[in-house]
Amino acid sequence: MTFLEDTARRLIVDLTMEGDFTKIQERPLSLPPSLVRLELNGFRGELGPLPSGLRKLHVCAYRLNEYHTDISHPLLDDVDDGDAVRSFLRETAETIGAAMPYVQVLHVEGLDDGLIDFRECMQALSQVPHPHLEELCLVNWDMHWEDVPLLLSRPIAKVTFKSCDFYSDAGSVRCTVPAMPEGLSNLEVVQGYCKNDLLVFGRLPDSLRRLSVDLLRAAEIVFEQPLPTLLETAMIATSGAVNVSTGVLPAGLRVLLLHKCQHHPLDEVPAGLRVLRLSNYTHPLPPLSDTLETMVLFNCAHSVTVTGAASNLRSLSVYWRPPHRAPPLPARWPPHLERFVYWGEPLDPAGAEPPPRIENRPPGLRQLELNACEVRAPLPQTLQEVRLGRDFRQDLEVKGATVKVNSLRIVFD
Repeated sequence: MTFLEDTARRLIVDLTMEGDFTKIQERPLSLPPSLVRLELNGFRGELGPLPSGLRKLHVCAYRLNEYHTDISHPLLDDVDDGDAVRSFLRETAETIGAAMPYVQVLHVEGLDDGLIDFRECMQALSQVPHPHLEELCLVNWDMHWEDVPLLLSRPIAKVTFKSCDFYSDAGSVRCTVPAMPEGLSNLEVVQGYCKNDLLVFGRLPDSLRRLSVDLLRAAEIVFEQPLPTLLETAMIATSGAVNVSTGVLPAGLRVLLLHKCQHHPLDEVPAGLRVLRLSNYTHPLPPLSDTLETMVLFNCAHSVTVTGAASNLRSLSVYWRPPHRAPPLPARWPPHLERFVYWGEPLDPAGAEPPPRIENRPPGLRQLELNACEVRAPLPQTLQEVRLGRDFRQDLEVKGATVKVNSLRIVFD
């Protein structure tokens, strides 16, 4: 491996290796001592000693060819071959284990079209000291909740599970998330699949600042204890129920997102809340705090009204899709509102049913975004940007503002 031997004399800090080296290498691959980040994609081969300055390790069970098609690790051509899969897990654990005494950031990604049980690898890695590990990201694995704490010890600060299927050894409909270490500030479950019907969070660490739980399966989420008082952001997405009743949310919460949830009513909004995003919410809104600056309502029930919008609200976004109808707008607008989005899809594409109307408008708007509605009030002179969707049919007279027409919306904010 002449090239890699030569790199040892260069100031290389970031190195990516892909594919099967076993058939061409004569001895372990020598890595540059200056290396800080190492990425191994579908890699199989023998590495020499890892440099002590290594801080980030990214291991992926596949690589991309020139057509951006996934090419699996050589041992994972057939994920039903148990011996080959065990060999892959063993070799992966050895590679990662050699780096564990040094790395601060570890990212391990499996196959997205055939999840592999990561337990054997997790248990092997738990035996290796990892005194500097601050950030752990696991993607596309079958996981057991009982194994999660194995790599979570100080100074771990951020843990992300993405597109993982979670199991519990308890063998019941209830699954309790194990205790997390103090010092953890960010916990994210992204597009997770919970095999149990009930996902229960016990006591979360006092250090937690951000909690995001996004489940693809309709599991009910239960918080048995109030969320940590220092929590700033809570984002919950599930087609099942979630309890956010009185006493669960901390008073200092800044951002609250509830998406798709068949949730219980919000009895109260935290006193310090600044951003509120609700999707498919079917209950009346409670009184809103004067600290609220941004509110987003998506596919909420027609009974939801924004008439109680906080006086300091700066941005209000209302989205709807059939069969949902547009929620009613406030008769009196928040005085400091700068951005207003009223964006829907036609209930009747043939046009027999009139679209919802904006009968009066906020006085100091800077940004206005409209689709599948009509405006029956003159636009304010303060407008700087107007965005009109493909289903906005009305002619508008706009002066002094940038206008974008026939817009598609991908992000609902």
